[in-house]
Amino acid sequence: MAQSYPATKSKMGSWEYFTCQIPMGEVSSLIKREEDFYKKNAVSLNEVLQREVEVKRVKKDIVSYLSNREDRFFSAIVVGTLGGSPVFQPLKVESMKDDPHLQYFVNHFKDIEVGVLSFDSRVEMYALDGQHRLSAIMELIDGEDHDFSIPDGFKQEMLTVIFVPLDDNDEQLKREKYRRLFSSLNRYAKKTDQKTNILMDEDDFAAILTRRLIQTHDGFSFSTDNNVSSLVNTDQKSDSMNPSQAQFTNLISLYKINQNLLKHSIERVFNEKQKQLERVKYIKGDYARQRPSDEDLDLMYDQLEEIWTVLFNIFPEIHDAKTSETRDLNNKEKAHLLFFPVCQTDIFSELIDRILREKCSIHARKVEGKEIQENLMILTKIPFLMRERPWVNFLCQLNRETDKWNITARGKTSPCSIAVNLILYICGFNEWNEQQVNEMQEIYKNSASETLKDEDINKVFEELISLRIKLSSET
Repeated sequence: MAQSYPATKSKMGSWEYFTCQIPMGEVSSLIKREEDFYKKNAVSLNEVLQREVEVKRVKKDIVSYLSNREDRFFSAIVVGTLGGSPVFQPLKVESMKDDPHLQYFVNHFKDIEVGVLSFDSRVEMYALDGQHRLSAIMELIDGEDHDFSIPDGFKQEMLTVIFVPLDDNDEQLKREKYRRLFSSLNRYAKKTDQKTNILMDEDDFAAILTRRLIQTHDGFSFSTDNNVSSLVNTDQKSDSMNPSQAQFTNLISLYKINQNLLKHSIERVFNEKQKQLERVKYIKGDYARQRPSDEDLDLMYDQLEEIWTVLFNIFPEIHDAKTSETRDLNNKEKAHLLFFPVCQTDIFSELIDRILREKCSIHARKVEGKEIQENLMILTKIPFLMRERPWVNFLCQLNRETDKWNITARGKTSPCSIAVNLILYICGFNEWNEQQVNEMQEIYKNSASETLKDEDINKVFEELISLRIKLSSET
């Protein structure tokens, strides 16, 4: 039995295509995925029409989105046909002459035809673009191994489908043309960059609150006249910064810092929500896809604002220092850990989260600024100059070829994570016995510059232990 749908017929380049609106319930049974083609036919690499579906992404991300979001929306999927071609029956122009609105359509859209597109049982349809969206629709409607429910009326909701049939009788030639089309659709499509996502996202709580923080917290000195913050570079598309940039940090790095500073708040908010909501699972990684309520956003922002107010109070150099000096590793006297984005995100914010979690139980309750400041003050006693021990020849190392100092903060064994543990040890959090100190010393050695001799590393740890004892006696 033939299936028919209202359609418009258009052309672009050498492709004639048809645009239809099809109910979700019919999409899941009408259009096949590439893997279904594999199961039915023995194919060679030259017959592949689509890339492999990432099952984990479909189930965790896209099905969750369809099930949980009332404002769900998909763009059109592009579908090719094999085994035959659909038949298009256009409406006759004569039937439109008496209606002025339809007459306008006839006069001004001569290259678009309106009609009915029909498929008989021989036509097989395969997604060329949108295979993950199709798989998510099929998984939500027909899948059994997920915990998501089908929203009321979902099967009747409409999806735009663009059909690009080919009249060639040579099925192999069809596949070649479809592969070329698939390659074109994906090769020239560009994902939005992270900076744009942070500026535009209305579900990711960290993005929402980062924008709000910049615009409303006095410490970020935001100007509504030109939408610029003197503290945050909001134009930069990467998370690196050089000494010539006057701002303390950039938008991407601030977002990452806030992700860490908000971990405890999001746990507190969503742990309560989990008791009430069975269908929505707020597991790690899903937070950015589930917009909290405005009330919860306000609660999280209030805590975030308190933390940043304290940071501005206890680290006045955030506002006062000259980044041309503090972000220049070749400046032996001034290069400062706080002014390097990777250290801000992977060391500084991790320390704050850990200290407030252990000292204030901030993951379980709202903590006031006074208590935050009392517990973070110990960080002001830590030596943060990059060209001094313990960071010189560890977090930063000399490039012998260029005679320039560079950050070496990322790698298989991240020096940043080692630095976090060392600072927590100095602050009295990590309780290490002699054997554990020796093990950490060996880990430090393996990440440090080869120019550091054993006696240099022994000196580093002697100073760390001495500082730990000194700070312990002061508290």
